[in-house]
Amino acid sequence: MSTDLYGARVLDVADDRRSVRLRVFVVYNEPSIDGGFPLPDDAVFFLRLLWDFADAEYGAPRPLARAFGHEPLMDEAWVAVNSRWFIEGVDRLSTRNHPMTDEQWDTLAMFYRLRDGGWQDEDQLVQGDYVVRVTDPRWIDGLELGDTCSTVWGVGFGATEPDDAAYVPDFTRSAHLIEPFRAGKARQASEIAFSDDGNYLALLNWSTELVVYETSGWTERLRLDHGVGLPSLMWVPGRPVVTVKSLMDDEQWAYDMEAGAVTEVPHEPGNVRSRTGRYRARYLLPGVEFLDVSGAPDDSVTLPDDIDPGRVRQVAFDDEGSQMLLISQDRPDITVVETETGRIRSRIATDWGWVSDVAVTPGGRHVLISQSAFASDDQREPSVWRMSDGRPVLRGSLGRQANLVAWSPDGRWVVVESRIKEKAPSRLDVFPVGLPVEPPAELRGVLTEGGESHGHAHDPTVRPTAQLIADTKAQTTEPQAETESRTAASRRAGIARQTADRLCDEKDWAGALTAYQRSVDAWRAATGEEYPHQARWGLLYLAQMHGMLHDFERSRPLQLKLLEIFAESQDREEREIAVIAALRMGLDYKEERKLAEAEPWFQQVIDSGDRRHIPTAVAHLAELHYQIGDKERSARLYERALEISDDPEFVAEAAYRLGEYLAEAGDPADTARVTELMKIVLSSGFDGFDDNAQRLLARIR
Repeated sequence: MSTDLYGARVLDVADDRRSVRLRVFVVYNEPSIDGGFPLPDDAVFFLRLLWDFADAEYGAPRPLARAFGHEPLMDEAWVAVNSRWFIEGVDRLSTRNHPMTDEQWDTLAMFYRLRDGGWQDEDQLVQGDYVVRVTDPRWIDGLELGDTCSTVWGVGFGATEPDDAAYVPDFTRSAHLIEPFRAGKARQASEIAFSDDGNYLALLNWSTELVVYETSGWTERLRLDHGVGLPSLMWVPGRPVVTVKSLMDDEQWAYDMEAGAVTEVPHEPGNVRSRTGRYRARYLLPGVEFLDVSGAPDDSVTLPDDIDPGRVRQVAFDDEGSQMLLISQDRPDITVVETETGRIRSRIATDWGWVSDVAVTPGGRHVLISQSAFASDDQREPSVWRMSDGRPVLRGSLGRQANLVAWSPDGRWVVVESRIKEKAPSRLDVFPVGLPVEPPAELRGVLTEGGESHGHAHDPTVRPTAQLIADTKAQTTEPQAETESRTAASRRAGIARQTADRLCDEKDWAGALTAYQRSVDAWRAATGEEYPHQARWGLLYLAQMHGMLHDFERSRPLQLKLLEIFAESQDREEREIAVIAALRMGLDYKEERKLAEAEPWFQQVIDSGDRRHIPTAVAHLAELHYQIGDKERSARLYERALEISDDPEFVAEAAYRLGEYLAEAGDPADTARVTELMKIVLSSGFDGFDDNAQRLLARIR
């Protein structure tokens, strides 16, 4: 089972149903993450959250969950590009308990589960209030005040904004897939670079092969051996002339693409340069030095005081060369620096591990990088970040080791070089720049269904989104009772559940019964329903407490009602409630020694296929047959309990009863088996059968 990371409660829904106000809680407090998981602000997270509300809350999927399945949500590229068709915008209105003090942090559990509309310690959790605007009322169809949901989705990598759409690549579709080095030993690209006009892309491998593609049709124009040892690639500024230089000396080889011939040009210093060639950098491995066009040290380039040139491992310049991006051995982020003053413009906190390569877009709007999403290097993905605010925009989902990246100077193409493992051949994915202006084919039908599509005719008599935000701010001092009724019920139920759970731990069944009753009553008052869906777990535990207190006249009708409501449900959680209710029916009858009535309920649990509860039913059914003297049937069931259960008490009882049965049969051939079973009893961790096991061992020796 995955651990929930966030929880959310519906606080309000605009009358035009184009926006919803949500309170989002951080419910997983990971100690290895400084400050814990962040509060979300991206459209990707809220699309996933609303999908969870639509899919899981009431069994039958609502329109958003019918629009697309779960799989696309797992594709970072797809969800970043397509969230805009569903989420119009997200506004965080307030934040609570953030940042947390060490004292606050120490009072929290590591994770919290949603029960009956609330979370334990809810007031102490990091939380934020949001208004989420949707493109169509269908995407929040069915949401009501007080509805709650928990989700395993983390904060999305990013999401495109309207101003990004024309300038970022569509990582969901490669226009071309190219394998440049299919034969030979050196099958991986070591460098890639566009010509200044964007008409050509050149590649080197780790041997002496140069390949050049013409970008108008992505056809191969040149493939030959340049003969330069330890090569480095650079185009001559403003000309379709590609040079290959040695990292060790001044050896240089050049080819003129227009003339179609090898040529000679002045030496091109450095490994990277600005578009004009005014600013250049040479990698010293480790470190970097800056050069002018003659190859002499360039004293006009200044680094910030906190960046050591001996620790810089990568440099990229913008078009004009007025600013450069630095990647240091000592920092996980990208530092944007004014080239001649050394003033830090910004830092892009990538926070995702080692950056392999970096490219600046024409005009300097965005940065393209490749880096590991996790500690392992097995899945390096390309991603785009916004220069203005340092925030992520979108990430690819190649499922490969993305290594080299390049953005064409004419702004038309992004190229990502990748491989499936460290020594596998390189592949080039060529992505067009500019997101599609229409949804993908698989979404077009559902987005236009019902005539809403991307617009909505607002009724002037209803409370629109802008009014919802205004009402929200007003409610910080004057909450509206109608709006808060279900929210208050959810909070009261959560507090009562917290109390009940604590009393159960203390085995105070009467006190727990009262607390569970308060939890259920809170939802009954808010909904006017006898069996409110939001209180389904509370109703189950209420029945269980009646059973623990031997008030079976109250426990059985409630359990039977839950079975009636949920036995045929398609929702996993509701089916589990029905299975537990059946199990409790069997336990209650067994407690009353009504063994014939108990057996079919245990069998119903076994037949359900719910592997979480089958071991308990098998163990109790075995004990039931033991009690009525059916030793042969009980032995078969105890054998099965041993196979499927890891509960120490069940294991000890099953091993002892099975050994006892074999010993009573008196077959000498079973002595070794009986001895083995008694050893299982003694090593189970449950000592309730230890004395009996020792006596049985003494008897058979």
